[in-house]
Amino acid sequence: YTFMKEIWKDTKYKNYQVSNIGEVKNIKTNYILNQFTDKDGYKLVKIKGQMRKVHRLVAEAFLDNPDNLPYVNHKDECKHHNWVSNLEWCDAKYNCNYGTRNERLSKKYINILKIIN
Repeated sequence: YTFMKEIWKDTKYKNYQVSNIGEVKNIKTNYILNQFTDKDGYKLVKIKGQMRKVHRLVAEAFLDNPDNLPYVNHKDECKHHNWVSNLEWCDAKYNCNYGTRNERLSKKYINILKIIN
């Protein structure tokens, strides 16, 4: 992602822009916002007092969503890789069954059961 030309687009939040590589800035101050990681591993920024998921901001600004799909999937399954080429709109079923998610969850629960027993 470091080789991509950074492109900025407006967000639905006045005075804020997001880039195709997952940066968010206040256009009045030209300040790049600090990003935080939530308990699930998603990157967040604070806009107008509210925490917003960076991957959603990128998808809303850069990806067409003609079917009005509700979820944004990370193609490489890494929640902090928020560049536009790594994101896609999807439905809940696709998002839940994508990649190795189910395999990772089953291993997690098997390990928990081993600890309990």
